[in-house]
Amino acid sequence: MTDSDKRLIPLGERDKVSLTPVFSQK
Repeated sequence: MTDSDKRLIPLGERDKVSLTPVFSQK
């Protein structure tokens, strides 16, 4: 996950997103 991706995600959501293939779908 890139720094720009992290900025788009609330801190509380970051761990959940990292467990899913969301960014690989881009």
